[in-house]
Amino acid sequence: IFSYSNSFCSSSFVESAILGNLESQLQLGFYYKKGKDKDLLKSYYWMKMAAKQGHPLACRFIAQAHLLGKGASKNFDLARKWFLVSAKKGDPHSMYTLGQCLAKEGKPIESAAWHQLAHEYGNENAHDAYTTLIKKFDEEENVKLSERVKKIRLSISKFFIIILDLSLTIVPLHLLGLKGLIGVTANFLESKFKIGPCADKL
Repeated sequence: IFSYSNSFCSSSFVESAILGNLESQLQLGFYYKKGKDKDLLKSYYWMKMAAKQGHPLACRFIAQAHLLGKGASKNFDLARKWFLVSAKKGDPHSMYTLGQCLAKEGKPIESAAWHQLAHEYGNENAHDAYTTLIKKFDEEENVKLSERVKKIRLSISKFFIIILDLSLTIVPLHLLGLKGLIGVTANFLESKFKIGPCADKL
């Protein structure tokens, strides 16, 4: 669990992050994105370290960095790759934006599947996109969509980030009780750290 500060970056965090401490890597990533010593390259570096350890929020951060070319090369393929990693860890915003990416690639069934799951996990924008896509589906495509959703659902991690005050922790998803809490969490992170869905910029 950690608390984020935008005005302080202790050398102890750097030392700890170098040694592979996930919490410290995230602290530094957020600090260099929004803190007084803002540096998007350093922010990307530390978030990439956290993403390599599988943290879903860090994975989404890296995906958006590549999608927008902020702090990293603008690379659609890398953005999609990291959105997929984050989405499979239960992040609804990554599910939504991945669906948008897949729609642009001409993969409507895959796109609709991720939009459906994004809606189930709490993303408020996903339902309209899903509805628009499936209006064009025939019976065979609807069957394929149903099968794809089932398969993807089995691949999604049972863990997700929740927030207590300004601290983050990872807990088993089945202990949350209400999936809506996931959406609340993602919306908080989006407003707090400005790393929410950016499909409108695709």
